[in-house]
Amino acid sequence: MAHISRFRVFAKSEMLLLLRVTLVGLFCVCLSTAGFAESGRWARCRGADPDVRIAGCTEVIVRESRESKRNQLRAYVNRGAAYRAKGAFDRALADFDRALQLDPRSALALTERASTYRAKGELEHAIADYDRALRLDENSTAAYDGRAKAYRAKGDLDKALADFNEAVRLDPRSAAFHVDRGAVYQAQGDFDRAIADYDEAIERDPKLASAYNDRGLAFSAKGDFDKSLADFSRALELDLKFADPFVGRAHVYRAKQDLDRARRDLEAALRLDPQLASAKDALDEVNRLIAERAAPLPRTTATAPLATSTLSVSDRLIISAAITAGLALIALVVWFFWRKRARGMRAVETAGIKTATLKTATLDVGGMLSMLDYLAVEKQLRRTDGVR
Repeated sequence: MAHISRFRVFAKSEMLLLLRVTLVGLFCVCLSTAGFAESGRWARCRGADPDVRIAGCTEVIVRESRESKRNQLRAYVNRGAAYRAKGAFDRALADFDRALQLDPRSALALTERASTYRAKGELEHAIADYDRALRLDENSTAAYDGRAKAYRAKGDLDKALADFNEAVRLDPRSAAFHVDRGAVYQAQGDFDRAIADYDEAIERDPKLASAYNDRGLAFSAKGDFDKSLADFSRALELDLKFADPFVGRAHVYRAKQDLDRARRDLEAALRLDPQLASAKDALDEVNRLIAERAAPLPRTTATAPLATSTLSVSDRLIISAAITAGLALIALVVWFFWRKRARGMRAVETAGIKTATLKTATLDVGGMLSMLDYLAVEKQLRRTDGVR
């Protein structure tokens, strides 16, 4: 009997222990489920896909008081960046404004809002926010990089270069900063320094397609077409969906008079980006050159001069009329001067006749006076003889 009683006590204690273990297990499962749910929300809120990130961050934001102030700020910043990536700039700005209401001294929120203003083209607002962010965090490479890009967009290359220099100084291992600074050197026409920066970027990230593309542009500007073609081709090996290297390589092919390859590359670029204006314009020009090259040369006859064989009938009539008009003008000028000279000669002849007549008349008058003097002397002599 005592044995049975001890067995019942043992069984009861075992059942209580099992129940406790089960309750503890259920509690742990609940905690794990909550933890997994929360980690899932944050994983989505930090995700690369903008739509997934927006959904995950919205889940965090709607929890409000159940989330810390820091978590809420981070959720607004992440969601704002996702909206910016989708081109919804006003929604992005609204999220960054909300984040700054939570913490007006958040350099991160200021930098992200500045980047959104820059994407909208509101460069002055962007620079003002970058300035505020750098006053709060003078070592913010993102703020230096963003402000440099805003200055470059304004055309202020010296200020852009100064900011990129700071970004490179703070993070010399960043391949992207070297590419950005190289682009400023290239815009200034300093191709050697640009190539040096692109070399640094490629050394740090050998798979960075944009560095090869930009270095290809610099080599092309220097006239080193072989190195340029090699860089464009390497960029396309790394990223076949990158349209810019197709356009750059097409320009090199055109410069080398390889128009067929140029056309193929431009068509490939437009398949990737049908709205790429630079590719459209270049393709139109290349097609025009190909058409001109394929057009047959005009035929010439053996007896016709080379200079006139290419003239149309209307061109010949115009030239003939011009020659006739020129000859008529020359004849008119000769006739005018001949008539003027003839009038002058007649005037001279008339003046000579009048002079001779005057001289003759003068002689006649002189002769008459001499005759009268003679008669007067004769008469005086007769009177003297009569007196005698």
